[in-house]
Amino acid sequence: MITNMRRSFIETMNTASDFPLQFTVMYDSSIISEKRLHQYAIEEVVAGHTLVGPHKDDFSVALMEKDIGTYGSRGEQRMAVLWLKIQEMEYLEKKKEVRPILLLDDILSELDEKHQHIVLDLAEKQQTIMTTANLDRKWKKNVEVIEL
Repeated sequence: MITNMRRSFIETMNTASDFPLQFTVMYDSSIISEKRLHQYAIEEVVAGHTLVGPHKDDFSVALMEKDIGTYGSRGEQRMAVLWLKIQEMEYLEKKKEVRPILLLDDILSELDEKHQHIVLDLAEKQQTIMTTANLDRKWKKNVEVIEL
């Protein structure tokens, strides 16, 4: 049940096309079966917890078939995390009919100007709280800057 729901969510994420970069998610599910439970029985006793099942599922994000976690630059990794956040927000908006607040912590620091503009454009689609060390930038008109 959990695995099927995760697969469905990931399919939805992979078909969304309104993000400026074409990321995809690969889902690695830990299939639970009687054979696998017997296969890992001794290791599970030693580890003190089960080693197979949905709690061991994982995923990776790719850009043009390149695994971002392994081969992506810091900027690509930040954009991938933003993409995941936007996908999650859109999913929640469909389910709850309310758009969540987007929280971004210093996302602009390792992005080039093109990607900074993408972030700022995406930030305008909902209420966004963003931290930054760069107060010299020219912000868009609906921004309240609070210096601490």
